[in-house]
Amino acid sequence: MNKILTTISAVALFFLGLTNANAGSLTVYTAIEAEDLKRYAATF
Repeated sequence: MNKILTTISAVALFFLGLTNANAGSLTVYTAIEAEDLKRYAATF
């Protein structure tokens, strides 16, 4: 009985950890060189 409770609580903590890991936001910064702007402008 004790082993079952330990397993259930370990699985519950694992899933709680997964939900908290995905709760943040991600910010991506990019830098475009001046010579690349014409190529990107032609593409779009």
